[in-house]
Amino acid sequence: MLNIMSEHPAQPGTSPVSCGTPLIRLFRQWGGKTALFFSYAHLSHDLTTGLLVALLPFIRDEFSLNYLQSGLLTSVYALIAGFSQLLGGWLGDKLTRQRAMALGLAGVGVCAVCLGLAPTYYAMLGILVVQGVLAGLYHPSAVSGLSNCFTVARRGKAIAMHMVGGSLGFLIGPAVGGIIAGRLGWQWAFIILGLPVIIASFLVYTRLKIPVIESAESVATAPPVAGNRFVAALSVFRSYAVIVVLVLLIHLLLGPVMSFLPLFLVDRHGVSTTGAAFWVTVIRGGAFAGSLLGGWLADRWGRPRSVLFTLVLAGPVLYMLANLPFNFALVAVFIIMGCLGTMREAAMQTFLMDNSPARVRSTVFGIYFGIGQEGSSLIQPLVGNIMDVTGIYSVFNAISFMGLAVSFAAAWFAWRTLKRR
Repeated sequence: MLNIMSEHPAQPGTSPVSCGTPLIRLFRQWGGKTALFFSYAHLSHDLTTGLLVALLPFIRDEFSLNYLQSGLLTSVYALIAGFSQLLGGWLGDKLTRQRAMALGLAGVGVCAVCLGLAPTYYAMLGILVVQGVLAGLYHPSAVSGLSNCFTVARRGKAIAMHMVGGSLGFLIGPAVGGIIAGRLGWQWAFIILGLPVIIASFLVYTRLKIPVIESAESVATAPPVAGNRFVAALSVFRSYAVIVVLVLLIHLLLGPVMSFLPLFLVDRHGVSTTGAAFWVTVIRGGAFAGSLLGGWLADRWGRPRSVLFTLVLAGPVLYMLANLPFNFALVAVFIIMGCLGTMREAAMQTFLMDNSPARVRSTVFGIYFGIGQEGSSLIQPLVGNIMDVTGIYSVFNAISFMGLAVSFAAAWFAWRTLKRR
């Protein structure tokens, strides 16, 4: 049994982080084999869930779909998966995190295999609905379960390693899936890449042990909890409403930016379609460094400061993205944009877990993650309609000014907080 408690004891001061060679000590500081195991689970999950968009051209040709039918496949999954985060958070606290994680991973993997075997378009649509529901079980239980495995001082780095796994999955999945689809057919891409997540679910269910007793340090940072889980979770958000609202606003602004960025590069800067896809990959590459930097900064500098720091920079970066000509400065903006996004998430997820009682952590994360994902999914069609009327540059420019307003609000809040102290 992979007993996390034996590697990361609940009580501070008993962890073997300071033992071994410098490389081993560094590995343990970033969560050791526990964080690595969670990172693999996250990689396998997002390896599968990020596959549909890359294979959409193959699926369209197979079933002779129009644009509406093609878009419906991706939007139905995104909307269901966003809403199911709320259900997944509640179940993660109701069941054990281990069972909820295993069920979510197994459901995603089995549905991926079924997608490869689907005989018709409508069968795929039904399977994606089921996969969206089950996909929501993973993230709330995984992040809250991982938080129970580490003391506050090391939690940021561990959550950052978990995020690195997801970034790898989204980066590798489309590339490998495209190669498999080109050689064997798109059906085999779903079937083959669905196997790692099924293996992960088996390992989570049989080998993972998540401690249910927190360290005294973790308990001291979380507010008292009373009443039912949902009410207790909402009390956490009320306590930190300003930071949570600002982060969710940035989520809503960045969602359409990332979705329409390839079209923006093609229409605004004359980049080829292949080149536009490459520059999106560059942004995802910056996300790797951002995950690690965000986890390190959250543990070193503090969670709220790290979150506010990324919010203050987000608006200027969005403005430069919309208005710079295509040159080396814009390429630097791509990298910084990817870096800031995962920096903010690593710090924000750690911040929420620190300030949530253990028994409602899954619910807290489910609400946070669900609102962010659902909001982005709902706003994108509206943004697309506005682009048809006013043009893509006008919309990107408007979003950049909204981002500057969020950055100004974050800077003002940070200044007021420091002044009170």
